[in-house]
Amino acid sequence: MRTQQYYYGTVFNGGTGDDQLYGSSYSDTYLFKLGDGQNTLYETTTKRGVRDLLIFDSGINSEDISVSRTGLDLFLNHSNGTDKVIIHNWYKSVTSQIEIIQFADGTEWAGSTIHELGLIVNGTAGDDYIAGVSTFTNTLNGLSGDDIIVAASDGDKVTGGTGNDTLSANGYIDNITLDGGEGNDRLTSSKWGRGAILNGGTGDDTLISGSGGQDVILNGGTGDDQLQGSFKTDTYLFNLGDGQDTIYETWSSIGVLDTLIFGTGINSEDLSVSRIGLDLLLSHSNGSDKVTIHNWYNSTHNQIELVQFADGTEW
Repeated sequence: MRTQQYYYGTVFNGGTGDDQLYGSSYSDTYLFKLGDGQNTLYETTTKRGVRDLLIFDSGINSEDISVSRTGLDLFLNHSNGTDKVIIHNWYKSVTSQIEIIQFADGTEWAGSTIHELGLIVNGTAGDDYIAGVSTFTNTLNGLSGDDIIVAASDGDKVTGGTGNDTLSANGYIDNITLDGGEGNDRLTSSKWGRGAILNGGTGDDTLISGSGGQDVILNGGTGDDQLQGSFKTDTYLFNLGDGQDTIYETWSSIGVLDTLIFGTGINSEDLSVSRIGLDLLLSHSNGSDKVTIHNWYNSTHNQIELVQFADGTEW
């Protein structure tokens, strides 16, 4: 490992190996070639008019690089799985950023380009807290451990991975996807967001549509799941082998159409209808799959307006 540090606008070429490159307060240029390994860049001060430059040499084009984040650091990862440039504290301050990134194919990225590409954040094997950035479209991966992950922008995709994870969304963001993965997870969409998709995965999960969530899809996956709808339009998915799910509908605005969709292999003749207390039970003939609609017989507000089957039948 080599460490290079200079104090006037300098050209840095770490070469092969895992290098630490410390820039100056002037315009620095960093060179990175295919096979160079893992370099970490430290930019701490930017004077007015300074333009720091990272140049990827022959064999490294823009389509070869994916962007991710760990802590406050920006990772530029080559598709070969071994080459990587880390820009330390990129997300802490603009003074830690590189103004221009150039590729061998002539493509140039500015800081705004990084924002447009979106952001991939990967957790660790432990219990992580991961929060998206509101100015990015985020891909947030918890990996293993019992993680807490918060979506922050329209179109965010959140995956809990293994472990008992808590996935949620801030504010009024739309079109997010929350995937619990393995474990007993808790997924909550944004309070007023539209178009959220909640996938519980395996395990006994709790899926909650934000109180004003519109056009939210709740798919508990396998296990015995609790699915809580909003007072607007919700769609519940149930597939053969999913286990025993309970649906909680608490309110219906005028014109709302909540739908329960049974997937392939579940036709209308496969189900029997029964009642326990105020709950409606839809039981599959296999003896193990069941959907309970809580308090169906208490109020129309607790009911599902439409039930669809794989054979096209509707109730």
